[in-house]
Order: sequence, then C-alpha cells, then structure tokens
Amino acid sequence: MRCCRMFTLLALLVIGTLASAQEGKVSDAKSKKQVLRTAQAKDFSELADRFMKESLALSPVNASQAGYHKHALPGGRVIELDALLDDYSEHGFEEKRQFYRQWQTTFHGVDRNKLNPEEDADWQIIDDNISLSLLDLQRVEKYKHNPTIYVEDIGNALFLPMTQAYASKEVRLGHVLARVGEIPTAVKQAKTVLVDADPIFVSTAIEENDGNVDLIETTLKEEIPAASPLAEKYAAVAPSAIQALQDFSQWLKDDLGKRPPSRTWRLGKEFYPDKFRYVLETPVTPEQILADAERELKEVRAEMLRLAMPMHKQMYPDHSDHGDLPSHERENLVVGEVLERISDDHVQPDQLFNQVNSDLAGITQFIRQKNIVGLSDRHNLKVIPTPVFMRHLLRGGFPQRSAARAQRRSRILGDTHRARHAEGRSRVQAAGVQQLRPEVAEHPRSHARPLHPV
Repeated sequence: MRCCRMFTLLALLVIGTLASAQEGKVSDAKSKKQVLRTAQAKDFSELADRFMKESLALSPVNASQAGYHKHALPGGRVIELDALLDDYSEHGFEEKRQFYRQWQTTFHGVDRNKLNPEEDADWQIIDDNISLSLLDLQRVEKYKHNPTIYVEDIGNALFLPMTQAYASKEVRLGHVLARVGEIPTAVKQAKTVLVDADPIFVSTAIEENDGNVDLIETTLKEEIPAASPLAEKYAAVAPSAIQALQDFSQWLKDDLGKRPPSRTWRLGKEFYPDKFRYVLETPVTPEQILADAERELKEVRAEMLRLAMPMHKQMYPDHSDHGDLPSHERENLVVGEVLERISDDHVQPDQLFNQVNSDLAGITQFIRQKNIVGLSDRHNLKVIPTPVFMRHLLRGGFPQRSAARAQRRSRILGDTHRARHAEGRSRVQAAGVQQLRPEVAEHPRSHARPLHPV
C-alpha cells in the first residue's frame, strides 16, 4: 500500500513538473511576444515622432501654430522655426511632394499586425494626413490657384509669435522681425507659382493683405520699444516688406485677377470625396451625411417650433399662432419672430470684449465649483481682439442687418438650424455638415481657420 502511495505521489510530482514547464513555455512565449510588440510600438512611435517633427519643419508657420519652435537637424544644428517663413517656390512644393511620398512608402512598410490598438490608430491618422497632403500637392494644387494661402500664412506667421508665450517678448519680436524680412522673397515666390485664381480668392486675398500691412505698420510697431536694437531692425525690414505686400495686392488686382480662371473655388466631385474621407477619417460618404442632416433637420425645425410657440404667445399677445400658413412658412415666421425679439437683448459692440472676458471668468468659476472637469492652475487661455487681417473672414459668416425684416428672420432661422444641428451631431458629422456639398466646398469664407480669436 505504501509503495502504491509513493508511486502515486511520484506520478503527481512528475505531472506537476511537466505542467509547470509547459506553463513556463507559454509564459515565455507570451513574454517574448509582448517584448516584440513593445519593440515594434517603440519603433513606430519613434518613426511617427520623426515624421511629425520633420513635416512641421517643412512648414514653419504651421510649426508655430502647433507649438513646435525648435527643430534639430541630424548634424546637431538647431533651427528657430518661428523666425522663418515657408518656402513657396516650386522647388519648395516639390520638396514637400517628395517628402510625403517617401514617408508614405515608409509607413506602408510597417506591419500593422504588430502594433497595439493605439499605435494602429496613430498609423491611420498619419496615413490619412499624408494622403491629404499629397491630394493637395499633386492633384488639387491649391497653391497654384489660391492667393489667400500666402496672405494668410504671412498674417499668421507674424501674429502667432506675438501672442504666444514660448519665449521672452524680446525674443519673440525678434522672430517676427526676421519673418518680416523674408516677406519680399515670399511674395516673389508666390507670384511665380500662382497661375490663376477664382475672383473670390483674389478679392479675399486683397482684403486680407490690407490687414497684413496694418499688422506691420500699427500692431507690430506699437510693440517695438523705441531706441532699441529691435527698433533698428524694424526700420531696416518693415519698409520693404510693406512695399512688397502693397505691390502684391496691386499685382493680384491688375495681373492675376485678370487671368481667366481654369477652375472655381469649388473643389467639386473630382476632389471633394477624397478630401472628405481623409479629413474626417470615416467611410461615411458626403451624400450619406447630407441625407442624414436633411432628415434630422425636419425634426430640429419641429422642435424649434414647439419651443417657440409659448414664447411667441407671450412676446406677441396680439399675434395669432399663424396656423393658417403652410407648415414651412409657419415655422419660419413663428421661430423668426421669437428670435427677432430675443436678439434685441444683446451686448453692444463696444462692450463685447469685456463681456466675453466676464463670461469666461464666470464659466471657469462654475466649472471649478461644480467640479465638472479638473482645471489646472495654468492661465494660458486668452481672449483677444480679432486681428485686422482676419476680421473680414469672420464678418463674412454673419448676416448683416437688412431692411427687409422677413429676409432677416429667414437668415436667422437658417443660421440657428445649422448651429443647432451641429451641436447635436458627433464631431465627425458636425465638421462634415459645414461642407457637405462638393459645389460649396473650399469657399474662402467657409474655411475653418487656424485662429479663432474673438
């Protein structure tokens, strides 16, 4: 009996040892696989980091906006990106084309099966970003047909360092002046590559360029300390930059503006579906989102009428409920009358800036009191007046007062529909609804701008 027990015990020991060894092999395999996956992810992260930094270095103005201020070259030399403008020559655009083609090949060589979900999502974002850039550089070639690119880049190039706190004010103003010194070259390059342009692009660029001149003549000059090295630098570079900008506006009017345009400001069906896919990173088509938006618009309009009816009765006791009108006209009239009355109670233009600052303080306090989200002690959110070179862009998005009251109501109602619908949709759809139809894509006054000051 004792022998039997010893044999059983020995057998169990052997089985346990074998099982432990097997578990060890499985564990080692999992460990090796995890180490390999981690190494792959690390390699991809380094690759993605290189791509991001090198792509920003190719566009110093975008780098300033992204907060990437210094770029280290392989040899160790460091470039102050905030002191440079983009290269707008044909050679510069060809360099970008080659850059994105090479990186596209590199990323397509990555084995996505070995990336973790986060890295794989980053891969897709990068691939769409590269595809979007190549779409613009190789097919749309916007840089040949849209002068607002150069005018807006110059304006942002000067404005961004003046409003960001990445360095001392003296250093930042030095960067701005360095960019001012490059304006004559940038304008010359723009004239070389521009082929033709839709009239709306020409008129928009001229308006924006007036703002750039004012930015140098007024805003920048006021920031320069008198009798300082910066003042000497300003005196050396500002006159030629201003002259170059003024000459560019004249050239836009007398030369480019008189060339027959080969295309309109619309992207059209040839390019818009691809841009839509790369920007929104969704398989949903513009037609699908448009159909969805139009379907939900009916629900939104019905809800607006329901909310407006009791207010309409209170605000206009001598009015009927307009039930004799067709459904669409009734919605427009009732909701329009309510919005008309609500719009009478608003801050005056000269008080808007202070009111927005007050609202911001109140919102911040409310968030802290209710502990809605955690807020750090940093105070880097600024409310600033809209720069002159951007004001006409924002002005173009708001309806002006009209003597025809019915027209005004219709515009207000339409704007409210769009705003309300955008609030209720996902980020993807809200972004897409703004430019659903190819025939309205790429209008200069419908763009989402990199800066959104008040």
